[in-house]
Amino acid sequence: MRNVRDSKGFLVDVMLQKLGRWLRILGARAEMPESEDDNEILKQAKEHNLTLITRDEQLAERANKLNIKVFAMPKRETNIENQLKLVIAKFKIDMEGIKDRTLCTKCGGKLELVGKDKVEGKIPEKVVEIFDDFLMCNSCGQVYWEGRQWKKINERIKRIKEKEE
Repeated sequence: MRNVRDSKGFLVDVMLQKLGRWLRILGARAEMPESEDDNEILKQAKEHNLTLITRDEQLAERANKLNIKVFAMPKRETNIENQLKLVIAKFKIDMEGIKDRTLCTKCGGKLELVGKDKVEGKIPEKVVEIFDDFLMCNSCGQVYWEGRQWKKINERIKRIKEKEE
């Protein structure tokens, strides 16, 4: 299966930003539009060689006419797990080793493993006391740790993998 990093990435429209954050968790380059203007969205996708993911059928048609790669998310698909399943299948996103390639959900930057000394004062003291290892975005400084949220992420990924089979 092709690793998602082999692709150029995605531009996820405003209606699908939750999907964009999840694609970042899976290690995919997923950008959010710099503007809500359709012309600017198309320009951004073309200039950065991104596959546009949209629910807007008219925007998808315009992208096709301009030879911009596009994936039209069916409007009936409102469940994030089903949306992810469709994108994973279409773009052959590798579901193994996700933790090692997860990107910052806030900005899409790369995460690096850091110790307590790097995060003190940036997150609650109680969290610093409980955990030893943290991930920090090298672009925006967002800090992550393996708390309850990561357990929920793993559970969702497991459900998605089961749906693939």
